[in-house]
Amino acid sequence: MKKNSTTTTTQENHINSMDISSIWQFQDDYSVYDAAALLAGYEPSQIEKYRNNDHLLEYFPHYPATIKNLTTAILNNKLAATLRYPTREYGYEDAMSDDVFMAEHRGCFYGTSAEADEEFTESLDRKYFVRKIPCWELSTIHRETLIHWLSSRGIKTGFFFSEKNPHLPPYLDEKHPRFSPKLAAVITAWLAMEDRELLKGKSPKQALLTYLKLNAPRFKLSDEDGRPNETGIEECAKVANWQDKGGAPKTLS
Repeated sequence: MKKNSTTTTTQENHINSMDISSIWQFQDDYSVYDAAALLAGYEPSQIEKYRNNDHLLEYFPHYPATIKNLTTAILNNKLAATLRYPTREYGYEDAMSDDVFMAEHRGCFYGTSAEADEEFTESLDRKYFVRKIPCWELSTIHRETLIHWLSSRGIKTGFFFSEKNPHLPPYLDEKHPRFSPKLAAVITAWLAMEDRELLKGKSPKQALLTYLKLNAPRFKLSDEDGRPNETGIEECAKVANWQDKGGAPKTLS
């Protein structure tokens, strides 16, 4: 009976993967978890039910490898994403742990309980801890960034390349006879700036330069050894920069 139950669940997940809700097509940004699910051909909400389940690999065999590939590319700066890190407050247990540590070392304070924590690191003001690894559920990838990254690796089929995809205009389609990598770079970088996180602490030009350098290979803005073409990147950032008169950065409405 248990075997039959497992088989039925697997079949249902396969059916769902063939009929992913079209509502996902109208997003501009996807969490890393959702992007991986859609790339693997699954409905993200279905995977969410089994994320911490021992049967995840059995029910969604292509998902683990997909999420691993995405996160590895992001951590290696091969795929640009907006990373968000969970925090937790410096609480009573942390303070007690520090007191014990100090007592054991005769009043000499060498560190906090956070230093023994492999997942979190302590903030400079000792008020909270920041997780060392990004939260992939909250971290996001811009749609066009993901499409170009996939294309650069020869992947041009699947959910993000559906004929019903309303987010890929002709001038961003690499198959178009008049496709221009630099034009695509300018437009994609400009669109990416909708994510306010990319602009934090930076002028528009600085944020654009950072984005273009991270994505240089996608837009043929790097040489054969992967070194960014500084002149080409500067030109693209200049065109995409909406604040070209200098001065303090303007707040986006």
